Parts: sequence; C-alpha cells; structure tokens
Amino acid sequence: MIKRSTLFLTLFLTITLSLSAQDNLTYQKPPQSIINLLEAPLTPAVRISSDGEWMLLLEMPGLPSIEELSQPELRIGGLRINPANNGQSRTSSYTGIKLKSIGKGEDYNFTGLPDNPRFADITWSPDESKIAFSNSTAAGIELWIADLKTLEAKRLSNFYLNDTYGEAFIWTPDGNMLLAKFIDDTRKAVPKANFIPTGPVVQENLGRSTPARTYQDLLKNPNDEILFDYYLSAQLKRVDMEGKTSNYGQPGIIRSFEYSPDGQYVLTETINRPYSYLVPVHLFPTTTAVSDKDGKLIKKLYEAPLADNIPAGFDAVAKGPRQFGWRSDKPAVLYWVE
Repeated sequence: MIKRSTLFLTLFLTITLSLSAQDNLTYQKPPQSIINLLEAPLTPAVRISSDGEWMLLLEMPGLPSIEELSQPELRIGGLRINPANNGQSRTSSYTGIKLKSIGKGEDYNFTGLPDNPRFADITWSPDESKIAFSNSTAAGIELWIADLKTLEAKRLSNFYLNDTYGEAFIWTPDGNMLLAKFIDDTRKAVPKANFIPTGPVVQENLGRSTPARTYQDLLKNPNDEILFDYYLSAQLKRVDMEGKTSNYGQPGIIRSFEYSPDGQYVLTETINRPYSYLVPVHLFPTTTAVSDKDGKLIKKLYEAPLADNIPAGFDAVAKGPRQFGWRSDKPAVLYWVE
C-alpha cells in the first residue's frame, strides 16, 4: 500500500512539474548556423533615377518578426487595417536606404534616419533631388524626406499619415511641397461597439437579378460602418520642405488625388455613403471633383453610384465614367474612360 501511494505521489509531482514547465515556455531558437542562414541579408531592391545617375538601394527584411505578426488586424470594407498605427496590415517595407552613384560606383549613407525603421511609399521628387517616404512605428506612420545633395534625412511633420487606403502622399509638380493624407486632427477616441442592435440588417434586391460575387472582409453591421468611417477618414494637408503644414479641403474618405501638370488644380475622388455589405470599398459610391491649389471646389465632375450590379465576367465594368486623369501634354486638361 505504501509503495502504491509513493508511486502515485511520484506520478502526480511529475505531471505537475510538466504542466508548470509548459506554462512557462518561451519561443526556442535553433542552432546559430540555422539563424545565420535565415537572417542572411537579402539582395536589396533598387530605384534608379530617370537620368541614370543615382540608384537607391533599399534593404529588405527577411522573415517578419513575431512583433509584426502579432499586430492587431481589423478587416472591414474589403481591407485589412492595423488599427494601432492606422496603416495597412502586413505590408512590405524596407529596413534601410542607401544612395549609390552609378557613374562613380560609390555608396553614400543618409544621416538622421530613425532607428529600427520600416520604410515604404518611397517616391522621387519631380527633379529627383529628394525622396519622400513613410516610416511605420507602433504609434503611427511618419512622413519623411531625404535630400540627395546634403544626404540628410528628417521627419517632415509631427502629424501621422493615414495610410489605410490608396496613396498616402504626392509631390507638387514643382517639388516644393507634398500633399499628404493625415489622420483627422479632430478625431477622438475609437468609438465603442454597440452590441445591442437597434434593428435587423435588411438587404433587398428590389426585384432585379444581379450576379453576386464572393468577397472577403466585408462590412457586416452598423458598428463596422462606424469603424470604417473612423479609420479611413483623412485630412489632406500641404507640407513644405520645412515641415510647415496647412489643411487642404475638408476631411473625408479619399480614394485618390492628383495634381494637374501645372500644379494649379487637384483632381480628387472621395468615397460616399451608402456603404454596402455585399461589395468592397473600391465599388462604393464616389464623387470625382476638381479643386484649385488652395482647396476651393471648382467643379464636381461625376458622382458614381454603388457598383453592386456589375455583370458577370472578369472584364466587366460599371456603367459610366470610371477613370479620370490629367493629360500630360496639356497644363489643365482632363480625360476620362468609359
């Protein structure tokens, strides 16, 4: 009897210690040779200036870190958003930027770059004397520039970019400013979800036959609509090379924006209600308009309805104008595609 009790106690202690050890487990590392193989530097990506004089060497990360993979993800309107920094989740980024003279074969380092960077949206200025780029941090997405002549980099504004949808910024044609989408200054705390519905979610086809395609991560209820407005609403701001900012137009969900070749006008496309629970954001209603360089509305060009009745087929498109743009050979002449 004593032996059986001793055996039972031994098994109990063994199981208890085993469970305790499992509770305190941490991620284990493989041998250093395997780590060196997995973390070996990748061949950098390159961006070459139009005159072939300069090359940007963009250092690429290897496997994503646990910190990156553990970031929160919000799936609404067909988008996957990181609510922590108001950017797209799990996007590609770069961990370093170097400048190389193609003619001389020499490399140059920029000064002032942030520690532990995650660069993206790297864009040449019109005269290619500077580059603009974003840097993702835990708190938000920063706007940066780097000067190819002085080799100095600096954060251009204390505001955080809204990089959830579409382009985050563009250069003015003269290269003296950037027009960028920032988080709205008046935005308050994240709205709390109301789990008590005020009524049913009703969807009607109004007696028409419409092909229903399958999409991921759609809006599902009014709470999703509130979060969609919260994270996608942005304020356009003009930012000069010293970091001075001024608001351009009114806040909204901005799908695209583009300067005319002479820099006197801006073509914008904004997302409107009513939203849909059947299609993603790129099929929501939009308003295409032209404003002057100070943000004053000149003309509304087209109000596109909800595109939820597109015919079946991979080459099917919505009726009406579906793409506006500036003609490159004229200072302020538009074209559109139907």
